[in-house]
Formats: sequence, structure tokens, C-alpha cells
Amino acid sequence: MKMSNALYSTCLCGLGQQDGAPVLAATTQPGGVPADAGANSPAMLALVAIGVCVLVVWIVRSFARPRRLQLLNTPGRPNNLTVVHVLVIWLLMTLASNVAAGWLRQLPPGHPTTQPTQPATQVAAGPDKELADARLGIIAAAISLTVCLVASLAVAAGTFRHGLSRGLGLSPRHWICDLGRAIIGYLAVLPVCIGLLVLFTYLFELYNLTPQTHPVLKYMHAFSPSWRVLAVIEAVVLAPLAEEAFFRGIIQSFFRRALHSPRLAILLASAIFAVVHHGSEPQALPSLFALALVLGYNYERTGRLISPILIHAIFNAVSLAM
Repeated sequence: MKMSNALYSTCLCGLGQQDGAPVLAATTQPGGVPADAGANSPAMLALVAIGVCVLVVWIVRSFARPRRLQLLNTPGRPNNLTVVHVLVIWLLMTLASNVAAGWLRQLPPGHPTTQPTQPATQVAAGPDKELADARLGIIAAAISLTVCLVASLAVAAGTFRHGLSRGLGLSPRHWICDLGRAIIGYLAVLPVCIGLLVLFTYLFELYNLTPQTHPVLKYMHAFSPSWRVLAVIEAVVLAPLAEEAFFRGIIQSFFRRALHSPRLAILLASAIFAVVHHGSEPQALPSLFALALVLGYNYERTGRLISPILIHAIFNAVSLAM
């Protein structure tokens, strides 16, 4: 999931940069776009302000009704999942990604396509190989995510007692309610993600720790429009579907059945999600863990995957748009 890691880094990068001091990337992306343009925009600042209000209201309501946090009487998801199912899906994803990358590297090299407005000096400054690797990563990740989605749904269909709709939670019957929960969940977690990212970036800079930047993030602005569209579709559509089906639907459900504790299941699944996705930006790990906690909590509260899928998609879409 190397490309997926880059997509999360891109999203958090746009959220966490402050006053010209970028969090996850160089001060200027290839193409001459200031790295902190999105984070300091009025729209993003307004979202953060609204998010703080939503978060405060949610905390007050949670203290008033503590049973919500205890996750008592949450919908059950009877299943026969084992660690073998989890490992098989992971191995299939890894194999698909590696095979796809190996096959794509055998193709004749093409010429990188850049934006017409990009200065020629900046194009020359970026190594062609890294740009080619970034584009290769997009395709390999798309194949890996597709395999992940298909494998997760196949495993769920055979292990959840009530199938994909009532068992795994893919029923769209309450989509309006799920959309509302997704918007609230996104707004509540946004200031937390930004705060954690800024804090841990400061700590990393304090100890002179500088992680590398993923090629996809580094050369996003050097992509042609078609490659950018493909990257956005992957981040906003394919990744939320595949990864929520796997991390929440399969892994979290496995831990819940094995440990008989929804809260432990959320913590363990979220930790795995954060470790897998932080890539070469370890300072993003706490932010990703916080996001995963919200995704897992919504899954347990509703028993449906639609809400975490929508939170995931909104998070990626707004971040990339900014």
C-alpha cells in the first residue's frame, strides 16, 4: 500500500502546514505551488473552527451519556473470521502490488508529462525516475486496493452470518443518517488531526529528525491532469471502500470476536491502520491513529460500514481539494 501511504501523507500535509513551515513535504511542491496554501486558506480555517465546536459538543454529550463511549448494546456482527483470513487478504494485496510494480517496470519508459504552466527549470530539477516511480505507484496501488476490496468482500461473504449487507454492514438503507454522522465525525476529528500533526512535527524538528518525502507527494504537481484525476479517484473512492472493508470490516470485526471487546477491537485495528499508513512520515502516525479511532467508533456504534467509508472519503476529498 505504498501509494496509499502517500495519499494519506498528502492529505495530512495539506492540513498540517503552518506559516510557511511545512509538516510533511518541502516548502514548495514541484510546480511552484506553495505547500501551505491549503492549510492557511479561509475555508480550511473555517472548517477547523467549526470542527472545534462540534468536538466540544460531542465531548459534553459523551460525559452526559457515558454509555456511548462504553459501546454497550452495539450491533453485533456474528462471524467466523480467523487470523488466517486476515493474513490471506494482506498477502494477496502485497503480492498484487509487487507483481504489478514488477510488470510495470518492464514496460518501455515514457516521458513524464508536466503541467503547461510549470517552469522548465523545475521539470528538469525533478529526476525522471522518481516521477516515473510516482506514476507507477499510483497504478500499483490501484491494483492492490482493488484486490483488497474483492478479497475482503469475498471473505466477508463466507464468514459473516448475515452476509455483506446485514453482517459486514454494507447496507445503504440508512445512508442519510450515515452521511450526517460522517460529516459530524469528519468535523470533530479534523482539529485533532491537525493539532497532533503540528505537535509531533515540532517534536521531530526539535530533535532534527527529517523523514523522506514520498515521490507521489513530491511530484503531485508535476502530474498531467489525467494522472491527477486517477490519484484523486484512488484517494476518494477506491481507498475508502477497500481499506474500510479490510481494516474495519475484517480486522476490527476479527478482534471484536476474538477479544469480546469493541473498545479493544477499535484500538488494535486503529493502531494497525496507523502503522501501515504513516509511510515515511512517522510524525503523522498519531494523527492517523486519531482518524482511525473515529472510523472504528462509528463502525461499532452503527454496525454499518457506510459511515466510516464516507468519513474516510470526505477527509481525503477535502484535504486534496484544499
